[in-house]
Amino acid sequence: MAPFSKTIPIIVGPAHHTFHLQKDLLALHSRFFKNKISDLELVDEANQRIMLPKIDASGFAEFACWLHSYSFAPIDNDVLHGEVHLLGERLWQLGSVLQAPGFQNFAMDDALRYCQNGDYEWPVCGEVAAIYQLTAPGSKLRLFAAHSVRIWEISFSVSSICMHPTFPPD
Repeated sequence: MAPFSKTIPIIVGPAHHTFHLQKDLLALHSRFFKNKISDLELVDEANQRIMLPKIDASGFAEFACWLHSYSFAPIDNDVLHGEVHLLGERLWQLGSVLQAPGFQNFAMDDALRYCQNGDYEWPVCGEVAAIYQLTAPGSKLRLFAAHSVRIWEISFSVSSICMHPTFPPD
């Protein structure tokens, strides 16, 4: 990557938040942006911009921060996102839309660390339903959630049987 890579404005969300990001980084980490930047090569540089009106600006801010530091924004999630329910899953889906598998993996790893703290059982049925609404058929996140529910159900069933007063059965 060039030390002073050219930037391109990315206009995000219905409020038109503008992010100026390096073309080289975008193309390196996102097939979506690589294709968009390639499509704009014949456009005068002063008129180059990418519009993403349906993308959530706070989620995109996380993507922009990850591009530069491989971390999420150092801002409390409640402040940046307001609603944090399904945040990891929403960021994973953003990575899917942007065709950025590194960001998807990062979002999933973060969600897994959150779930492993012991205070949170994931996924519950409502979250699986939301994941199915967020993602397309064949999504790896759908598969992961379905397998996680199945493992949780099996684990719950085994622990229920073991705790039953007549266990083991005669």
